[in-house]
Amino acid sequence: MSSLNEKLASQMRSIRHERKMTLAEVATIALGSPERREQLSKFETEKTSVTIRTIERVFDALNCDLIVVPREKSKAVYDLLKK
Repeated sequence: MSSLNEKLASQMRSIRHERKMTLAEVATIALGSPERREQLSKFETEKTSVTIRTIERVFDALNCDLIVVPREKSKAVYDLLKK
């Protein structure tokens, strides 16, 4: 899997655990069915990739925004998030 997919999968798993949500809960909100949790599980464990639309839906279900930060500004953004 690509580095971007690995980063997104890691973020998804981390945020989902932080919010104490199960894969079934996220799948229900994001994809309309708890049975789709297997798809998300495979993504989280980096066994498959998903479409950008699915990623968008998942992060929306986790109440998160996806943003792009220029590398030269990423340290400042991370420092702000730590506060």
